[in-house]
Amino acid sequence: MATANTLAAYMAGAECLSTTVNGLGERAGNAPMEEVAMALELSAGIPSMLYTKKFAAACDYVAEVSKRPVSLSKPISGQLVMTHESGIHTGCLLKNRQTYQPFPAELVGRKEQDFLIGKHSGKSTVLHFLSEANLPIDENSCLLLLAEVKDHSEKLKRALTKDEFLSLYTDTYLHRNKEASCLQL
Repeated sequence: MATANTLAAYMAGAECLSTTVNGLGERAGNAPMEEVAMALELSAGIPSMLYTKKFAAACDYVAEVSKRPVSLSKPISGQLVMTHESGIHTGCLLKNRQTYQPFPAELVGRKEQDFLIGKHSGKSTVLHFLSEANLPIDENSCLLLLAEVKDHSEKLKRALTKDEFLSLYTDTYLHRNKEASCLQL
């Protein structure tokens, strides 16, 4: 609640905010500077006067020298904070990145992440990955491939790599079409 408390204090009139990079300090409850700054800018329209494009580098550096790694999904500074897997999310994000991502990754010094493909993915994610690879697929095969993706991801307990996905595509789509061609002969 450190970030929320710091924001509430500022809105109530506090003129000086005590924050630390990554929320590190000698006690629990230090507000992360990067979270407070972005919350003020994005939620209240109050500029922090900080160079936000260096937040990722600063957070990574502090994590390295303090030997206290940042959680991959930590707001603002986590390595995976800008990744998306959910089918609904990726479908919307393909149309407008701001639907589920409140600011561009570059604003805090990160690069836009590609979507994850796993047990929560939807058809739009499968089609996106195949479109990027210039690979064809029909509707029925897309649904079969999506089922394979979900099953494989569930077994691995993680999202698939692009190579694993393309291997599933080969197994599901190309082999299926090859078998269908052989049956027609």
